[in-house]
Amino acid sequence: MRPVLCIALFALAALAAACAGGGGSAPGLPSTPIGRSTPLVYSKALMTMKIPAQPKNASAKRPAFVSPATQTVEVYAYSLSSPSPMPSASATPYAAQIFPVTTPSPCSQAADGSKTCTFDVQAPVGQDQFVVLTYAEPSPGPSSIPLAVFESGIVNVSLSSSPAPLNFTLTGLPVSVDVAVASPQPSMTPSTQIMPVGTASSPMPLALTPRDASGAAILTDTFYQPVTLAVYPTDAGVNLSLAAPSQCSPASSASGSSASITCAKDLSDVRYTYDGAVAYDSSNAVEDHIEISAQPQNSGTPQPGVVELSSATLKYPLASAGQTGSFSLTRFEHESDGSIRYILGNTGGSIVGSFNPATPTLSNAVQLPFYSTDLASDNYGDMWIPDHQSAGGTNDTNLTCFTGLSATSANSIALSGGGYPLTPFNVARDANGNIWFSAQDNSTYQNWIGYITPGPNCSVSFSSAIINVGSISEYPQALVSDQSGSPSGVWFLSETTGNLYHVTTADSAAVSTPAVSPGSFYGQALAVDGLGNIYPALASSSGASSVIDQVLQGTAAITPGQLSPLSSPIGIDVYPASGYPMTIAYADNLQIGTSMPGLGIFDSTPYGTNNLEILPIDATEGYAAFFDQHGDPWFAYADPSGAQSVMHFIRTSVWSVIMPSSYSVPFGGETIPIGISETADSGPFTVTSISDPTVAATATPWPGIDHDVLLNFTGATANSLSLTIQDRNGRTQTVSVPVSQLIGASRRRNAKISCIPSGRIDSKHPGC
Repeated sequence: MRPVLCIALFALAALAAACAGGGGSAPGLPSTPIGRSTPLVYSKALMTMKIPAQPKNASAKRPAFVSPATQTVEVYAYSLSSPSPMPSASATPYAAQIFPVTTPSPCSQAADGSKTCTFDVQAPVGQDQFVVLTYAEPSPGPSSIPLAVFESGIVNVSLSSSPAPLNFTLTGLPVSVDVAVASPQPSMTPSTQIMPVGTASSPMPLALTPRDASGAAILTDTFYQPVTLAVYPTDAGVNLSLAAPSQCSPASSASGSSASITCAKDLSDVRYTYDGAVAYDSSNAVEDHIEISAQPQNSGTPQPGVVELSSATLKYPLASAGQTGSFSLTRFEHESDGSIRYILGNTGGSIVGSFNPATPTLSNAVQLPFYSTDLASDNYGDMWIPDHQSAGGTNDTNLTCFTGLSATSANSIALSGGGYPLTPFNVARDANGNIWFSAQDNSTYQNWIGYITPGPNCSVSFSSAIINVGSISEYPQALVSDQSGSPSGVWFLSETTGNLYHVTTADSAAVSTPAVSPGSFYGQALAVDGLGNIYPALASSSGASSVIDQVLQGTAAITPGQLSPLSSPIGIDVYPASGYPMTIAYADNLQIGTSMPGLGIFDSTPYGTNNLEILPIDATEGYAAFFDQHGDPWFAYADPSGAQSVMHFIRTSVWSVIMPSSYSVPFGGETIPIGISETADSGPFTVTSISDPTVAATATPWPGIDHDVLLNFTGATANSLSLTIQDRNGRTQTVSVPVSQLIGASRRRNAKISCIPSGRIDSKHPGC
């Protein structure tokens, strides 16, 4: 008896149903005979099967598959009423023939542990179809799931005293699939790879191991049902593909977040890629945990592949209208559509620009014919900019409005107070849509606060109200709305004393008494949230650490030194606009031990007692800090080449080390701050070793801050050292730190290391 080349397979759904509940019945065929008018005549067929020993190399592939867990073989022989077509209803089954896999009969065992079995199969004479099922049980029951399946085409069976062997190839039935990513993080379970968020990767192999009902790896070239893959979440940037055209029939496919692999020949060609996307969930947290799972998973515990995205920084140059050179200050303003407007101050003519944080490379800008360092948008989207100074250096006295990003103004208002022209410096929009300004009288050195009520297209429905706020010693450094509706007003911060003053539309007389006076501090910057809470950035006049603190509107004094070890914060922002918990970010220009700017991030989310991060910036000068609509901090700065740029800090629950690439460390007496960025709390971080014995250095946690390490150089004879950092869960990472022999002698590569923390903000993330 020999099978002809015509092969007809039964429907996958029929097999699945049989596997789920009819272990003793052939898949897709009736379990009772169909009546015939002609009696059946039976002949004997010999079926030989070799069952391998447990393989030493589970990844080995071979064309035939017999699971080493096979204990029972079940054979069905069907007599067909006609050769074609061959629907299941036309078949008359012979009773199920069950053969045990036992020695010495009907199987014999070889020295290598494999078994060779010969079964006497009874089959009707004529045109037959055979179904063979194997099981990992001695007595399959109704819930038993086959290990493998064979379904023949039409086989001609004749009466013969010497029957020919029945040849067949079993097809493996996957019931579970293991997934493993390339280059997994050591000791991580399940298989996990860490990548920096926002940076695209090249395609990487994905290892797939289909398993049968016994848990043995399926080593056949064909699968009875496809292996399907799915990526979740689908928008986090991990995509599937095939490295070569499919070798299967029907063909395998892989695209985007799904794949279907129909035979083992394509398993080695499955690839996954991270495209660098930054996706956010409904709570504005970065989607940093991505799973690649496989089906079927009818038994056992699924083992998905996991991609964890670690914290990272992305850098973008700001459009500067073709201008280069030094810029004195940068201000940023959030627009209602999520975009950011900015102004770069330059005595030769300032620059106004705009960008969307989702596409920061598309920023655009124009040059203004005057010098300014602040801007505010009104309720109609028009920009109001204080004209400090003409390009030639003469003081100007205009509040100028632009209907769009244009160098041509639509309206200018000449300002005066006390009979003298006023030069404006700062602007802010209040809760009722008024545009406030601070200004200075350069004749008698008085300072003034005023406001206008704008209309559409830069028109003005109320000219201006001017309120005297004292002498030059109380020069308003920053101006923000108090978020109150009746009467609306602003807070301003004194540059020379750090005093906070409150002015409203109801005030008419001079405002000379500060609402809050911290004492002996310079006012640097000011922020406000939607509840009216004020956040000043102050620098100590005595040279001590600066202070940043929440000041409840007019009721709470500032506590110097509460949060910040930085020396000169020059920008501050708060997220969210209203409500708690909140995150405060501030820019600084004098990092400890270096001239590097830094970003301070204080997160009030209660995952620890020390929630402050200090992240050093690869820059020559810092300007401002601000949040995008997702709560990610950004930093505005001049990079080492002098270009005006912004840096996007994407903080995930996977920690990474942030260290500027342009550190130039002298061989003695220098301190390097090393920042560790995350949204969870894996700290405190400690330094377990400095491996290079030729470098005299010590490294310790920054006192009071568990997300930073201070590396102190006292001498060096080598060009690099190796630093091992450990989190509180005992997980360590090692980073190389180059050491120059002279200040400014070298440029450095970014050093970033990553780890999975044990504490997560949400339950979807496993720990270290």
